[in-house]
This record gives sequence, structure tokens and C-alpha cells, in this order.
Amino acid sequence: MIGSLSAYGRHRKAARKPGGSLAAVQKAIRTGRIQQEPSGGIDFEKADAAWDQNTDARRRRTPREDSPEPPKENLPEEPTQELDGGSFFEAQRQREWERVKRERIQRKVLEGKLLDAEKVRDTVSEMISSARAKLLVIGDELADKLAATSDPVRCRELVDGRISQALDDLAEYPANAE
Repeated sequence: MIGSLSAYGRHRKAARKPGGSLAAVQKAIRTGRIQQEPSGGIDFEKADAAWDQNTDARRRRTPREDSPEPPKENLPEEPTQELDGGSFFEAQRQREWERVKRERIQRKVLEGKLLDAEKVRDTVSEMISSARAKLLVIGDELADKLAATSDPVRCRELVDGRISQALDDLAEYPANAE
């Protein structure tokens, strides 16, 4: 039977042989212990024979007799075909990763470190509108004073003071977006 690298790892694990993981199978290929078929898969019978032949007998582990065989009913059923280029286990891993990311976001929201984007946009929009309104009235408020003042330094002080006041009001805007 020819199968994928991960399927071969599961085959070895089910047969209670060493090398029952994808990492072990990949290492066996890298070190030349077993060979891949030209298609990229593994011929299980050839690979088992090569694994036994190319493994140093002194380094072999003896299986533990006291370890029970894993119950078959708890193992997920192996998919008959790969899903969107990935296996069932890859889909499970991806789903768990998405769950972890959702939980991180929820925790940050609860801690107050993450805000709703729409609320932030509304708050910033209010800040900009407030600043615009305060800056636009400066001309009307200072027009008479500026017209009565012929000193350019005094005119500048009046305008700068009013702009600074508007910017100070903006800086004191409430920081919470709720």
C-alpha cells in the first residue's frame, strides 16, 4: 500500500512500531533509513522492511509490554480523501488555532486592551468634528480684536492663544471609546 508520510506514521503507530509520527518518518527519509516513491508517497511494506534493515539493533527500543493498546473507538476515523489539500488532522489543528485566536481577542476585550473598531471610529470622528468646529470659530471670535490691533506681534499672540486653547480642549477629550 502506498500512502502519505503522515499515513505511514499512523500505520507504524497502529502496528506499535517505533517511528509512529510524521516527524519520525521525515527524519527517517532525511537520514536515508527509508525511501519515498517517485510520487512522493511511501510504500508501507518496502518502508517497513527498509526501516528494520537500516536501524541499528543496539539503538532499537523494545516496546513496553505494560502499555495498553489505545482504544480504537476514541481514535478519529481516517478521512478517505484529503480535504482542500490538507488532512483531517490539519483541519482540526487549524480549527483549534482559530479558537485560540478568538479567545485571545476576547481576553483583550475583557481586559480593556482591545476596543471595538466602530466605537473607535465614532470617537475619532467626534474628536475631529469638535476640533474643526473650535478652529472654524476662531476667525469670527477674533475678527474685531484683530481689526482693532495694528501690532502684528499682538495679532499673532491672539491667534496662537486661541488655537492653543482649541488644541488643549482636544487633548482633554475623553480617552475611552465606550
